Amino acid sequence: MPNSHLDSDYFQPITGIINMKQNATGGPLYIDIYMYGFRSAFGSLHGFHIHTYGDLKEGCQSTGGHFNPFGKDHGAPVTLDLGNVQPDHQGVVNTDMIDNVASLIGENSVIGRAFVIHSGEDDLGLGGFPDSRTTGHAGPRLACCVIGRSEQ
Repeated sequence: MPNSHLDSDYFQPITGIINMKQNATGGPLYIDIYMYGFRSAFGSLHGFHIHTYGDLKEGCQSTGGHFNPFGKDHGAPVTLDLGNVQPDHQGVVNTDMIDNVASLIGENSVIGRAFVIHSGEDDLGLGGFPDSRTTGHAGPRLACCVIGRSEQ
C-alpha cells in the first residue's frame, strides 16, 4: 500500500504482492516479490526492509524501526534488512530473494511485522551518513504492507 502520509514530492502509487515460504524451521526463507507503480528513474534502487510493527494506522510511519532482534548494526548479515529492490523501465519489481536469518515461526518471526519500501538506495551501513548504521540512509518510506498468513 502506498504511504498516504508521504509528501507529494515522494508519493508513488506502489502496490503488489509478496509471498514467502519456509520449508523447515531454521531453514532459508524464500521471498517472491511483485510490485508495480514505481515512478523513479530506471535503474534506481530502493531499500527493502522488515520493520518491527504491522501497524498501518499512520501509514508506513507507524511500522516502527527496522526489525533488529539481535541488536546488530545495519547491513550486518543478521539484521533482517533485505537490501535493495530495483524497478524495471515500467516501474515493476519482479524478483525473488532468499534470506537465511528471517523466519516465519518462533520468537523472532516476521509474521505480524511489515515490509517497507524506501525512496532511496540502502547503503548497507557503509555510506558514512549519521543514519547509515541504523537505517542504511534509505530515505522516506514509499510503501508498506503487513506480513500475514495465508493457506498457500
